[in-house]
Amino acid sequence: MKRRRAGKYIVIVIAALILLCCGALAVNKSGADYGSLNGYDQRVLAELNAVLAAENADGPLWSGYTLADKTLLLISKDTRTSYLVNAGSAPPFPVGARVSLPSDFVLDSVYRLSPLTPSVWSLMLEGNFNTIGKQYHFWGQDVYFLKYTHEALDAQYSSEHFITFLTHEAFHYYMQNHWETNDGGDLSPQELIDSLTSRDFDLMEQSFASLSDIQAELQRENPDRSFLLQSAQAYIQATEQRIAANPTFMEVELSRETAEGTAQYACIAASRLAGYDYGVMYYDNRQNVPFSEVVPLYREGVGAESFWFQIPYSTGAQLCFLLDALEAPQWQEALNSQTPD
Repeated sequence: MKRRRAGKYIVIVIAALILLCCGALAVNKSGADYGSLNGYDQRVLAELNAVLAAENADGPLWSGYTLADKTLLLISKDTRTSYLVNAGSAPPFPVGARVSLPSDFVLDSVYRLSPLTPSVWSLMLEGNFNTIGKQYHFWGQDVYFLKYTHEALDAQYSSEHFITFLTHEAFHYYMQNHWETNDGGDLSPQELIDSLTSRDFDLMEQSFASLSDIQAELQRENPDRSFLLQSAQAYIQATEQRIAANPTFMEVELSRETAEGTAQYACIAASRLAGYDYGVMYYDNRQNVPFSEVVPLYREGVGAESFWFQIPYSTGAQLCFLLDALEAPQWQEALNSQTPD
């Protein structure tokens, strides 16, 4: 009798699970058109569409780097809703529902996936985006996944805003596998900071003063090329002196500046195309902080480790925009041609 009753309960539980799964799949299939999506999910797809449309018209964000040929898996951390974008092949029925998009969208092949999709659940134990050096396969295709939040979409000047976050991290993943990097080896950030002398800070102040001049000039409607060249030369001279004075610190700083600054340049460009206000030296509560304000705080040790981590993002991005303004030939291709050797 007890065995028969236990078997009955098991059947009931299995039936309930089947009904739950069928219900979830049915809900996913209904209302799969753009206008019926969650407002935040609409914004995510609209931002991506704006960047792809601009790339179609004017070329890629970076030489050899575009999101148009990448299969993306976009996952909301708030609702667990996910979208497979630029899918080379459709997810199996009834796991994915193709989203009907506005007629003026260049974005195509967007599928909303059921929250019960096993491949999506498997990513819940992963980070917020692809781990460099690791591949992720979905239904026979490589994908780049990114998790986004409603909070980051609403925040101003946020590096974790959807299109900003996606473009930056995907740039690292797709473009920098062969770029030379130096993370300081056995030296901790604090040990590198402790190696800075008064002379180092003096030279840093000189280089950042020149960079601040470049920053201000590039914000003008018609930047003066001769002024930019003059300021760039002053920046180079101060930086060369910094390298001579503290080569270990500078090798790490310049490596971070190249890797993070280029990714930051790409994500700033994408943010602008998507209509999101994000730029060089943006903080949560302030835009366009002058570079000249950094070193006095750095010298005093106020948030020194934070500066060490974050400032190369901004200095590198600013130099990229300078190279654009000066129309330096093939500068992106030169960086792309790097090898570990």
